[in-house]
Amino acid sequence: EGWCDSIGSVEQIHAKLLKRQEAAAKRERARAYALTHQ
Repeated sequence: EGWCDSIGSVEQIHAKLLKRQEAAAKRERARAYALTHQ
Protein backbone atom coordinates (compact mmCIF):
# COMPACT_ATOMS: atom_id res chain seq x y z
CA GLU A 1 0.00 0.00 0.00
CA GLY A 2 2.86 2.35 0.82
CA TRP A 3 4.31 1.52 -2.60
CA CYS A 4 1.06 2.60 -4.30
CA ASP A 5 1.13 5.84 -2.32
CA SER A 6 4.68 6.55 -3.46
CA ILE A 7 3.70 5.87 -7.08
CA GLY A 8 0.86 8.36 -6.73
CA SER A 9 3.14 11.01 -5.26
CA VAL A 10 5.70 10.44 -8.00
CA GLU A 11 2.97 10.97 -10.59
CA GLN A 12 1.86 14.14 -8.82
CA ILE A 13 5.42 15.47 -8.75
CA HIS A 14 5.82 14.60 -12.44
CA ALA A 15 2.55 16.38 -13.27
CA LYS A 16 3.70 19.46 -11.34
CA LEU A 17 7.01 19.49 -13.22
CA LEU A 18 5.20 19.18 -16.55
CA LYS A 19 2.87 22.06 -15.68
CA ARG A 20 5.84 24.19 -14.63
CA GLN A 21 7.65 23.39 -17.89
CA GLU A 22 4.52 24.19 -19.91
CA ALA A 23 4.12 27.52 -18.10
CA ALA A 24 7.77 28.37 -18.75
CA ALA A 25 7.42 27.40 -22.42
CA LYS A 26 4.30 29.58 -22.75
CA ARG A 27 6.17 32.54 -21.23
CA GLU A 28 9.08 31.98 -23.63
CA ARG A 29 6.72 31.80 -26.62
CA ALA A 30 4.87 34.93 -25.49
CA ARG A 31 8.15 36.80 -25.13
CA ALA A 32 9.41 35.60 -28.51
CA TYR A 33 6.08 36.58 -30.08
CA ALA A 34 6.27 40.05 -28.51
CA LEU A 35 9.84 40.50 -29.76
CA THR A 36 8.99 39.47 -33.33
CA HIS A 37 5.75 41.50 -33.49
CA GLN A 38 6.90 44.87 -32.24
